[in-house]
Amino acid sequence: MAENKSFEQAEVLQLQMSEAGIALIGAQQEIVGQFAWGTAAKIDSQFWEKHQIIPAHRSQIRVEIINPLFLLLPTEYDSALYRIGFLEKALGESSLLGHEIQEQSIHYLKSNLLFLVPSTWKDYLAIHFPLAQIEFRHVMAEHLEKSNTQKSQHLSIRLHQNLAYVALYKNYTLQVNNVFEYQSGIELAFYLHSIREAFDFPWDTQRIQITGPESTNEHLLTELQEYHISFAS
Repeated sequence: MAENKSFEQAEVLQLQMSEAGIALIGAQQEIVGQFAWGTAAKIDSQFWEKHQIIPAHRSQIRVEIINPLFLLLPTEYDSALYRIGFLEKALGESSLLGHEIQEQSIHYLKSNLLFLVPSTWKDYLAIHFPLAQIEFRHVMAEHLEKSNTQKSQHLSIRLHQNLAYVALYKNYTLQVNNVFEYQSGIELAFYLHSIREAFDFPWDTQRIQITGPESTNEHLLTELQEYHISFAS
């Protein structure tokens, strides 16, 4: 009940949206409840009632988007005239169909992270939270912000569902900003080893950070160790 009370009093309601559905984020940035897309309206309504949230009364919402549809673009090249062309080239010509463009500034990189939000997700929010001001943030942008480090060489990996968001810094410069979809540990290991070899990155656990919901997946970590990839405990 105390958790529910905190949602009632919280000025900003924090949500997470992905292909899996909608998740409610608690004060400690943990997932406290979630439901899948296509859930019956009654169950949907019961979910908000359970957490003592009246959607129509919420005025501020922060939504973290979990998907691979993003592009980091230096600010000097980001303009309304060219950004659609950059996105279509990076993500595919039909990538914008059924999506809307959002942006998030990464100041220390002097860049904007452009990302796509499915129109159906925005429609859900518009219908259920009609009075809310909605701030969209992307998991990759958040990952880059947290990866900002003074280390000359640093590899930061966030694992969420079957997506690995990777940021590699070498000589204090961002070299890799990418997402990799994997179905097994061997696929993820191959991808990480390819980064290590391509950028001559020493696999020093003190220079590697792994976060995200799957970072404690013992089966996955054991599988990675079989391919000589381990992380500091």
